[in-house]
Amino acid sequence: MKKENIQDVARQIYTTAGLDTHTVSQIVDVSPETLNEWITQGGWDALRQNRAASPLYLAGMMEDELLCISQSVADRPEGSCFPTSAEARTRDIITQSIALYRSRIGLSATTDVMNTFLDFSRRSAPAVADALSAIADEYIDLLTQKETNARSRLYTPVPNRPDIL
Repeated sequence: MKKENIQDVARQIYTTAGLDTHTVSQIVDVSPETLNEWITQGGWDALRQNRAASPLYLAGMMEDELLCISQSVADRPEGSCFPTSAEARTRDIITQSIALYRSRIGLSATTDVMNTFLDFSRRSAPAVADALSAIADEYIDLLTQKETNARSRLYTPVPNRPDIL
């Protein structure tokens, strides 16, 4: 594999997987010194921090918090396994926040990630990239259709119901 490709792979692993430099250097088979040089020159620590603050990461953290609350409630003795009002409010807030962060991810982020991956694949395995590209196109079409359907349900006007007024 070319140095540029190894460096791309190392950057991707370092900025997304949360692994230490020693482990990443072993995975991509470069010295820790070389990896540290790439990290410094490329500003990878800033990328890593920005990704940690991404909506997807934050939604995942909130899901972990929600799981902890739910597990705490479930571990209570039989007959008292219901959340307190404060726990119920917290679960509602976390659930709403997860939905908000998930909505920020959207189709464009998915498309960007897929395009980056396909560009990388084309450099090392063009035939495989072509096959993946066709699958990616089908997937994006499916997501677009789902997003359109979801939006149409959100904005469907409520019929005028005089009997409710």
